Amino acid sequence: MHRDEGHSIRRKAQRTSAKAQDSYSDQSVVGVSGGQTSQCVVSTPAESAGFNLLAYDARIAAIASTIPGVLYGDFETTSCDLFLAVYTCYGLSTRAPGGVMHQLLPMLNQTMLDSPLHQAVTAVATTFGVLLSKDGRNASIPAKNYGRAVRGLRDAIVDTERSRDDDLLMTALMLDFCDSINIHFRVDPAGTKRRHQHGALALMQHRGSANFRNDASKAMMVSLQMGVLQEALHAKASVPDGCKSWFANPRMPHTPLTHLNGLTLQLADVLAMSRTFRVSRQQCDDSEEASSILRELSELDRELTMWYRELPEDCLPLFLKGDDVPPSIRKAGAYQGICSVYKGLHVANMLNMWRGRRVMLLHELRELKLLLHGIQPGLQTDEIEAVEDMIQWLADGICESVPFHLGDYTDSVPPVPYSGLIFPSATNFSRTVPESRVDHARHATGAGGWMLLGPLTNLCNYSTPHEGNRPIVLRKGQLQWIQNQLRRLQ
Repeated sequence: MHRDEGHSIRRKAQRTSAKAQDSYSDQSVVGVSGGQTSQCVVSTPAESAGFNLLAYDARIAAIASTIPGVLYGDFETTSCDLFLAVYTCYGLSTRAPGGVMHQLLPMLNQTMLDSPLHQAVTAVATTFGVLLSKDGRNASIPAKNYGRAVRGLRDAIVDTERSRDDDLLMTALMLDFCDSINIHFRVDPAGTKRRHQHGALALMQHRGSANFRNDASKAMMVSLQMGVLQEALHAKASVPDGCKSWFANPRMPHTPLTHLNGLTLQLADVLAMSRTFRVSRQQCDDSEEASSILRELSELDRELTMWYRELPEDCLPLFLKGDDVPPSIRKAGAYQGICSVYKGLHVANMLNMWRGRRVMLLHELRELKLLLHGIQPGLQTDEIEAVEDMIQWLADGICESVPFHLGDYTDSVPPVPYSGLIFPSATNFSRTVPESRVDHARHATGAGGWMLLGPLTNLCNYSTPHEGNRPIVLRKGQLQWIQNQLRRLQ
């Protein structure tokens, strides 16, 4: 960021919180080289009153014309321009949610160019740059910036007050983002772990009331909550007791997303309890415990259903089909010729999270019903069929959202904005003011595919036998269609 260093915040060095420091004291840096690179100066037009998106258009158009291939000019600068334009400038729209990416660019403007946050963002941006350009000559640059960010973060948290600053927690989140990219694209599958997620959690615990002092702090808190929940669901375990109080704090924002996070917290607990019961008690004829768990699952499913019904009307999707769906989108992938259109990508992502949570719950509920059916043969099979019908409806909802995330993108088109991609849009969205086509294209080309990875991958996982569970049965050909969409994201 171009910023006079005289405006940078300088702080005294003091002692650290032992807990936060320990989280980073033993973390090695994956693939870090001792070499030096030029300091990245992000050529972003920044002003205290706002940011000029139009100034990006010409630069990003030039970037789009050179990918795949070597990025123009300085690799770090160009990669940062692309990353910030795609992931953060969308957040400056007045209609965008106040999420983490919404807060990133203003926060960068308040830090020095050699800060850990700048280094972490450069690590993320250049990682994307290497993947997009497919140019191995720049492959060492992300690791160097990653290493500088880690070292800078370790040094900064030796100050107790400094360790409570928002930019350090954002640095940990950006490093975790970089870890997740490397894990997904298998840049270093043997050595890469989500270690910075745990470091961020330690920092959050140390920060205490600082987690609620402004919108940026709360946005990072929500992001960390979602990470904890995802990890618990993946591990088939409850959220640790020490983390549960974060979800009930009255200073947290009250939004549909935070409400969904609270319900997901309950889901993690009841799924862990049910799976433990099924593993340890499958041969037992005691149906009382199974019935108790089944009641909890059914009650939670009713609460998740009410969550959807109580959404504001402008959060619900509209559906396009037939001639309303552009031919290029139908060709690229519109399941059964239907596209769902939302107020914004953040709403589509939230609803797909809700669909995925209900699929998890209903799959477990079905497994428990089948187990109980073995204990009590009188159980009506139409109850199980109703559960399977609802799973099918939820899976269809995820599939119908794919064009809104990917447009007519195929693996032959570079995933950068302004590259001629077409997205479905509802011109008769009379009940709300949707984001503009330009805003949506900018955001979806960068983040749409990333948001779809989880929902689509989970559907694939639940559609195949795993850990002794019966797979969900989707409509004929639907699993192959989902797998084809995942190939578009590779």
